[in-house]
Amino acid sequence: LRALTLKFQHLNMFTEKEIKSFGNYIAKTNLESFFLDFSEYTALTDDSVEGITHWIMPLTPLRRLKLSFSSCKHLTDVGLAHIKNALKPIKFLNSLELDLSACTKISDRGLHVIYEGMKSLTSLKEWILDLSFCTQITNDALSSLKEYLRLLPLEVLFLGLVKCEKINEKGLAHIKEVM
Repeated sequence: LRALTLKFQHLNMFTEKEIKSFGNYIAKTNLESFFLDFSEYTALTDDSVEGITHWIMPLTPLRRLKLSFSSCKHLTDVGLAHIKNALKPIKFLNSLELDLSACTKISDRGLHVIYEGMKSLTSLKEWILDLSFCTQITNDALSSLKEYLRLLPLEVLFLGLVKCEKINEKGLAHIKEVM
C-alpha cells in the first residue's frame, strides 16, 4: 500500500485508546501518501492527536501528508506540539497540508512550535496551511512564519486566513517580505 486516505469526519465513536491502537496497523505500511481527516470530530483532544502522531512517525518514506483537524474545538497548542514531533522523522516530505481552520484554541505559540518542527523538512516543496476562523492567531504568527519560510525550499504556499480578525496589513507585510 502506497497511499491511504482515512476520513473520520463527524465521527465521535473512537476512544483515545482505540485511536492509538489503530496506528499499529498503519505503522507497518510503507505509505508515501497519507491523508487523515478528523474534521469536526468534536471528541478529538490533544491526547487523541498524540495517538494519531504515533501513526505518522514510523512512516519515514512519506512524501505527502495531509492532516485535517478543521473545527476540532478541543485542539490546543499542546496538540500542535505533538504534530511537530511527528514531522521530525519524516525527512523527505515534499507536500504538507495542515487544516486547522476553526480550531479556536490554538494560538501564535502553537504555530511557532509547528514552524520549529518544520526546520527538518528540507525537501518540502508545497505547504498548505489553513488557519481560517482561528480567532487567537495574530500578526505575531505571521512574523515568526516569515523566518521559517526563508529556511524552506518551498515552491507553493497556500495560507488560509479567512476571518482571522487579529491579522491586519502589518501581519501580511511579513509574508510579502519573503515573496
